[in-house]
Amino acid sequence: SKRTIYEAVKFGGRGKPYQLLLDALTKELGELREAILEDAWPASDGIRLEGLVSFDTGAQIECFADEALGLALVSSCPLAIRRDLFEKMSAIESTTEEVRSKTEKQTDLIKTAAEYLALTNDEKVNLILSANIPSDNLPRPRKLEQEPDALDLMLLPLVDEIVRREVLIEKAISAGDIQTAARLTAEKSERHRAYDAAVEASEWGDLSAEVKARDEMAILEAARADPTQDPGSYSTFLDRDPWYEEQLRRN
Repeated sequence: SKRTIYEAVKFGGRGKPYQLLLDALTKELGELREAILEDAWPASDGIRLEGLVSFDTGAQIECFADEALGLALVSSCPLAIRRDLFEKMSAIESTTEEVRSKTEKQTDLIKTAAEYLALTNDEKVNLILSANIPSDNLPRPRKLEQEPDALDLMLLPLVDEIVRREVLIEKAISAGDIQTAARLTAEKSERHRAYDAAVEASEWGDLSAEVKARDEMAILEAARADPTQDPGSYSTFLDRDPWYEEQLRRN
């Protein structure tokens, strides 16, 4: 058991490893008040048990489950776990993480802001993992309750720059931040403006204008080394000139 291993390990007679860790933490953060075992998986279809330790100064540190357990043992502080999590852990056989690791990249499938804004947290987790982001980087459910946009901070940089800017504009408008919405609108890329022109032409039934705008968008997209990223976020030397791409298409 972990207690047996814990009791057996010594460091040069100076004490047990978790005691050394506790001494270092309490020196900086105060007395350890509570250790918690919590679910660190932000989606609803799995569990990843991790730890959280709280100090009397109000500081909290996320950690591995065994670290929370070890610190609770050496400090004799309370070790807590939610009843519903304990019951769920008793019934579950395996997490979904191994299955998720085999998922192919899916972020390119999000084509519009409406599609993005309709995503559930579970779907956002799937998209993030499909882009080979380590699952350990995912925010814990507790953090999502405190910071609802935590998944968006990870996912938005992975989607197309048009989708990303449209989502940020919608969020700014919803928050009443008109200044930010206006700035984001003014900073639209040429590719984004061509996209807007194509959408407007489509709404008015102007097929000729729509085809022209979509052709312009295709040229601007093909000229970019990475059309999903914001202009200026990487060296423009990696891009081709739009006029050169246009000539290639004509030939």
